[in-house]
Amino acid sequence: MALNIERAAVTAFRGLFLLPVIGIAILMFLPVGAAITNRPRDSPEASEQPEVPEATHIVIEEPETGLPVTPSGNVYTDEIPMTYGYQCVMQDACRKYDVPYSLALAMAEVESGWDFDAWSGYAYGIMQINPVNYGWLRELGIDPETKSGNIEAGVNMIGDLLARYGDTHKALMAYNCGEAGAAELWDEGYTTSEYSRKVVAAAEKWAAVIE
Repeated sequence: MALNIERAAVTAFRGLFLLPVIGIAILMFLPVGAAITNRPRDSPEASEQPEVPEATHIVIEEPETGLPVTPSGNVYTDEIPMTYGYQCVMQDACRKYDVPYSLALAMAEVESGWDFDAWSGYAYGIMQINPVNYGWLRELGIDPETKSGNIEAGVNMIGDLLARYGDTHKALMAYNCGEAGAAELWDEGYTTSEYSRKVVAAAEKWAAVIE
């Protein structure tokens, strides 16, 4: 009788010892995280990224006629033998100093044949600026010895002459031979010159290209 009781106690003790071992074994076969999440089975994984909508492309239609226009309002054409950047410089200067773009183009063509490095012996650059004007131009923040500055200098000067004389030929004559020299020609009865007529003719040609 005592022996049976002892055997029962040993069996019970062994059962109590095996319970934790069996529990650990069961946990080892469970999926990782199964005990710490209540995420539905059909929910997306945490690592999945939300869908990104496709980029929206803005299409800018080219005009059916005329030259392409940039956001700044400038136009460009390969017919003008200057890069797009210098065409923009000239157009910006023309707006700033109230000068027709076609006239500025004509002056660049007649003055230097579009040569930014042209030196006539007394004037320099695409707009042929005389060094006597460098000082006051630089005070305005314009450097006529640079390509962009030379363009702006020429447009600035013709713009001032157009405003003062109110006549394209007179303004061009003053630009070409100085105001004193132009005044002498006017006193002699000349209201145009070979230079002014050549520039005006070239301006009409360029007006047809850019308009």
